[in-house]
Amino acid sequence: MLLDKNVEIKNTVDATIQINTIPAYFESTLFSLISKAIKYKASKRKAIVEIAAIKKEDQTHISIKDNRIGIDLKLNNDKIVEVYKTFHGNEVALGYGCFRIKNHIEALGGKNSIKK
Repeated sequence: MLLDKNVEIKNTVDATIQINTIPAYFESTLFSLISKAIKYKASKRKAIVEIAAIKKEDQTHISIKDNRIGIDLKLNNDKIVEVYKTFHGNEVALGYGCFRIKNHIEALGGKNSIKK
């Protein structure tokens, strides 16, 4: 599937990093973020997804970076995690994915942010 979509996934997470979490929420969140990067990739360029993690004191900071088509953060930053909000005119989009990701991250005791 990834080869058909012209996707590159770069995982730079050190194998020694461990986290205590609810596996189903964590896996669902990662899967959602990666699949959104692929689904909303720019049509004329390869999709690149970078996964990184660093330990800072007693916290693990996980970063998922991609180069998809993007969202106008000035216009929509406060709406991104609202349920039923969509931004790309995709007729099959339900506007539930970012809302679910936010709730999973918060249920795990984490915080999320979207950066340009």
